[in-house]
Amino acid sequence: MKLNLKEDERIIIILRATKLILAWPAVLGATLIFLSIFLFIPLFSFGLTGVIIFWLAIASGLLYALTKFWFWIRNQVIITNKKIVDIYQRKFFDVVVSEAPFYEVDDISFRQKGVWAHIFNYGNLTINFKNSKVILEIKKIHDPAGTSSILQDIKNTLASADISTIERMIEKFSTLGETERKALLHSLSEFEKNPKD
Repeated sequence: MKLNLKEDERIIIILRATKLILAWPAVLGATLIFLSIFLFIPLFSFGLTGVIIFWLAIASGLLYALTKFWFWIRNQVIITNKKIVDIYQRKFFDVVVSEAPFYEVDDISFRQKGVWAHIFNYGNLTINFKNSKVILEIKKIHDPAGTSSILQDIKNTLASADISTIERMIEKFSTLGETERKALLHSLSEFEKNPKD
């Protein structure tokens, strides 16, 4: 889906669920395919019916895994320098797009629940908006603590920085990795404290 950005608007970060959620569909799809290949000779001994079952099992395994991957790619939250855009692909031809200005963000929190969430470092990120009962929950994202910290720093920087600081931050964000983003945000917060240094 193409996101319509204004002339002075830039994407800062794109959030998706962790790739680990694709493991189970990949295992199921691969199991169907390998089971079909393993049973190739017995299935083909049934003639046309066996050939049809063979190809249906392979097609089902591929279709299931690719469908899950397609939905994973399509469901995302895009953070720009002006807004938060939630893209939720419910079905193949049913997509819900919600937008809210970044300055309306009130609270950002996260939750990691369970052993696997702690081992593989994923969890849910929750964004609450000012003067609204709307809550945006991004489920099973990688490193929710780091992402929450980055978003909180962006929120604070956008709330208190001047335009030149915001523009410098946005220019850097599009090319930096996660560690470098954290360092930049730390520098910006130091700049806010001592603007003349």
